[in-house]
Amino acid sequence: MADTPGDSTHEDWSRDPGWRLGWRLLLLVIPGVLQREAKRNSGDPLALLRDVALSFMLAIVFMGIPLSFLPPDQQGSAWVSVGTVLGVALIAFVAPRVIERPLDCSSDLSLIGSYRARFFIRVAFAESIALVSFVLHFVSGPSWIYFLGGGIALIRMASRAPTPAALIRDQDELTARGCGRSLVAAFRHPQPG
Repeated sequence: MADTPGDSTHEDWSRDPGWRLGWRLLLLVIPGVLQREAKRNSGDPLALLRDVALSFMLAIVFMGIPLSFLPPDQQGSAWVSVGTVLGVALIAFVAPRVIERPLDCSSDLSLIGSYRARFFIRVAFAESIALVSFVLHFVSGPSWIYFLGGGIALIRMASRAPTPAALIRDQDELTARGCGRSLVAAFRHPQPG
């Protein structure tokens, strides 16, 4: 299907818009910018969800910047801190699999609603790794503990982000379950019913 810029009647809604990377990416962590982007780009919820994913990942990076300037203060055992971070990481890897429900294919709105719910569950558990390591940095851990936990959290978030490959895997799963809906098209242009 030929796309004409600005002509939404002939746009191929099942085509993945990709990631909107560039210098504006750094602005996503400023309070209010993501909300402004949501209003301005309300026509593409998939692109907005990717912006949300990137803002969570950038927040982990930006939380580590001031920590790198703090003087080292090792009050507790590094092994206990590492064990705690790895324990939380294990929970963050396993718990979403137990909690998550299959994507609901009854309608486009149900499909994107269930996808968003799953996305935010995954983000919350991945973020918990970084938050626990952030607290450990101040309470009892070595000065580098945040970078271990933050790195694990970033890897987990990046591996669960709505990348084109992840959307293809989810689409394959939907197709195997007998769902004829396009996940990308449901995000970009949901049809009623």
